[in-house]
Amino acid sequence: SFYCGGQFPPDYLEKIPKPMDYGTVTSNLIEGRYTTFNEFEADCKLVLDNCITYYGGQPDSKMFTDQANRLKTVLQQQLDALTRY
Repeated sequence: SFYCGGQFPPDYLEKIPKPMDYGTVTSNLIEGRYTTFNEFEADCKLVLDNCITYYGGQPDSKMFTDQANRLKTVLQQQLDALTRY
């Protein structure tokens, strides 16, 4: 994982069963690990879903979850554009 150099917060893996980050997504793309667009799409969305799940309900977490939700909207627009090709 590229998350903070591979070091997760102590409770992260208790809340997040499948960690994912965009460094790993990039690595997976470069190494040809995705065999379908849907696999790539799922990992991209998982990064943001994990953020919302981990930070949701924590004190002072609104900025993280709000930003993740905004990014989800933009991500979906970009993914939709890719599927047109």
